[in-house]
Amino acid sequence: GFIYCQGRLGPGKFNELLINEKAYYLGGLNLRSKRKELRKKWNINHDDIVIITPVRLAWVKGVHVFLDLLKEVKVSQHIVMLIPGTGEYQSEIEKKIANVNLDVRLLGFQQQDHIIELYAISDFFILPSLSDPNPLTCIEALWSGLPLLVSTHVGNYPEVVQEGLNGYVFDYSNPQRAINQIECLLNSSMEWREKATRVSLEIAKSIYNSENVVKRFVDNLINEN
Repeated sequence: GFIYCQGRLGPGKFNELLINEKAYYLGGLNLRSKRKELRKKWNINHDDIVIITPVRLAWVKGVHVFLDLLKEVKVSQHIVMLIPGTGEYQSEIEKKIANVNLDVRLLGFQQQDHIIELYAISDFFILPSLSDPNPLTCIEALWSGLPLLVSTHVGNYPEVVQEGLNGYVFDYSNPQRAINQIECLLNSSMEWREKATRVSLEIAKSIYNSENVVKRFVDNLINEN
C-alpha cells in the first residue's frame, strides 16, 4: 500500500528547512514550457529521460553504488543522469562512470539559476545517499514538481515521498527490488508523472511552505516552554 508520514519539525530543524521556494516553484512554472530549448542548450535530446542528482561528490552520497543498480535497469529511452556538484570523490566517480555504459554527466558547481534550469529540464530527482540526515535538495525537487527516488538513508524520506504517488524509497540491502523500483519510475507513464508532480507540489506547500515552517517552529518553542 501507499505510505504517508506527516512531516515532523523540531526546533533544531528550522534553519535546515528553508529554501528560496519561490525561485524553484516559479522557475519550474516558467521554464518547463521552454524545456525543448533548454535541453538543447544543455546538449540533451528532447525525448531523453533526464535524472537530476545534485550532490557533493563524496563517498557518502552513494553515486558510485547507485550506478551499479542503474546499469541493470531496462528502459526503452536513453537515460541522461545530471550531477551538478563538486567534491573530493570526483576522480573515483569518474572511474566508475567509465566502467558503466551510462550517460552520466558531472557538471561541476552550478549557480542557483542554472540549478533551477536543470530541475526544469529533468524528469526525475534521485538521491542515492548512504547517509544524509536532512537534505535540502529533496525540498528543492518538491518545489520543482519532480517525482523522487531516494534511498532509505535519506533522513527526510518519510516527509518527501508518498510511496507510489510521487516516487519511491529504495533500500540497498534489497538490490533487485531497488532495480525494479528504478525501472517502475523511469518507465512511468506521462499520466503518472503529472499526478506525481501535483503530489510533490502539495507536499511542498503543506510541509515546506516557509510560513508554515515558521509557525510550527514558534509553536514548538511555545510548547517546550
